Amino acid sequence: MPGTEKKALIIMASGNSRRFGGNKLLADFDGKPLFRHILDSSAALPGLRRLVLTRHAEIYAHCLATGTEAVLHTLPLRNEAIRLGIEILTEGMPDVRETILQYSLYREATPLSGCIFCLADQPLLTQESLLRLSRAADAEPGRILCLSFQGQRGAPVYFPAALFPELTALPDRCGGRHLIQKYPELVSEAAAGSALELADVDTPEALRALETALQRSRELT
Repeated sequence: MPGTEKKALIIMASGNSRRFGGNKLLADFDGKPLFRHILDSSAALPGLRRLVLTRHAEIYAHCLATGTEAVLHTLPLRNEAIRLGIEILTEGMPDVRETILQYSLYREATPLSGCIFCLADQPLLTQESLLRLSRAADAEPGRILCLSFQGQRGAPVYFPAALFPELTALPDRCGGRHLIQKYPELVSEAAAGSALELADVDTPEALRALETALQRSRELT
């Protein structure tokens, strides 16, 4: 039921894709737009309120059509988008409402123990790893949890609610890594299924390389 979740999952889908030469989140990957992969893999996670933050009308339209809670906004910086997401989840409608163009599925504020932040350009992130991260957060309340593979840390990352005040006051152009570096003693890890799950896409070359790696992994299985 709405309002009963203990954790949230925010999907960050607002980037400018400057290095890609176009909107990378709309680029085809394995038969569908890049952003669709994380939306599909996170669609049925229990006990998580999911919120998509985007500046792209095409992504917002997909969320609207699929009944996914999403905000179409105009905030240019990552720290501003993080603040927007936290305020929507914990306060309902934030003070920066003038930056919100559309809100697909308004829901009231939710009491949260923490929040997982996902990047929309990690197409091979699996539902199993997201569940593993969520369960690790249940087992280690109060800690920052990074998805990792063989010692390599990446996203998504879980932050406990105690850090929400600092997440909403991050320096300009900073993301959650700022707090990971500030509080290394609070950081734990949850294991990803493979290194490919941690891979993100910044350039057309990276997209092609990830497609090649995916094909090779399928051939091996």
